[in-house]
Formats: sequence, structure tokens, C-alpha cells
Amino acid sequence: MNAAYVGEKYWAKPVFGVGDLSARLLIVGLAHGAHGANRTGVPFMGDTAGEFLFAGLERNGFAPNQSFESLKDVYITNAVKCAPPGNKPKTNEFHNCREYLLEELSLLKEVKVILALGEKAFLEVKRTLKEKGANVQHLKFGHGAEYKVQGGFPDVIGSYHTSKLNINTKLIDVHKMDEIFFKIRKIL
Repeated sequence: MNAAYVGEKYWAKPVFGVGDLSARLLIVGLAHGAHGANRTGVPFMGDTAGEFLFAGLERNGFAPNQSFESLKDVYITNAVKCAPPGNKPKTNEFHNCREYLLEELSLLKEVKVILALGEKAFLEVKRTLKEKGANVQHLKFGHGAEYKVQGGFPDVIGSYHTSKLNINTKLIDVHKMDEIFFKIRKIL
């Protein structure tokens, strides 16, 4: 646990998904940030990762005014629902939160594409789909990696996470993010 945040009234509270319940796109991140979603109560809201993601959603017609209230045809959640100690979720945290991701997938009946932001989120999406009965052996993380999952399951696309570190090191940029959304739009 990062001692700098312990005294904040919002510290360590769970944050669940938001968006359009008839969404065809489900975005799954890793976990929320200490002063982003942890503070705002909304995934990817209030930090650099969220600003970058919501700007991409706006450019591509999923969030007309970069707010979670305006999400259109998209639902956003995280694999881990509480801010993890040291910003690195442990195996048991993924396991403990998987039931919530399973529930979200069950409620979101129109999802055609799951966009996993980062390798760890991608692996958790893979585990979750496997638990629902999907054959996911062939899924390997890569930025822009796109997979059809047989049996009526959503397609899965991997992307580098929109973290501040990835933005600053140019691992992810506007062009790469828009290419991902272009792939998604072709499927939808």
C-alpha cells in the first residue's frame, strides 16, 4: 500500500464499470490509479491514462464530450476493482475480482469486441473467457493483435495500456490508438 494515499477518504474503495449497457465494445483495463479512478469513482477518469483514452474515444465517436456520461456503444471496466498496493495487482486480486468481470460480461449481452489495455488485462480477459467456456489457447498479447473467439464469444483485441509511462515513452500514441479504434469499427 502506498502510504501517501492512506489518509485520503477515497483510498482503497472499489470502482466498478461504467458506460452503455447495450455496448458492443467492452474496454478492460488493469486496475484503477490511486488518484484517478480511485478518487473519481469512474474507471479511467481523472488521470493521464484516462485523458488519453477518453480523447481517443471522442475522436472515434464513442464519447462525444470525453465524459463517462456520454459513452456511446462502449462500457469501460478494470480487471481489478480496487487500487492495488504498489500499483501491481497480485494473482489473488485478479482471482478475487474475476467474478465481477464475469458478471459484467453476462450483463453486457451485445458486446462484439473486448479491447484489453495492457498484457495483464489481456491475460485476465483470456482467463475470464476461458472460465465462460471459450477456447482461448491461441490468444497471445500484442498491440493490435486481433482474435476471433469461436462459440459466440466477443472478438478480443490487445493494445498497449494508455498509462503515463507508455505515453511518455511513445509505446502508445494517438496514431496507434486510432488504429485500434479503426479495427474495432470494422468489426462493429
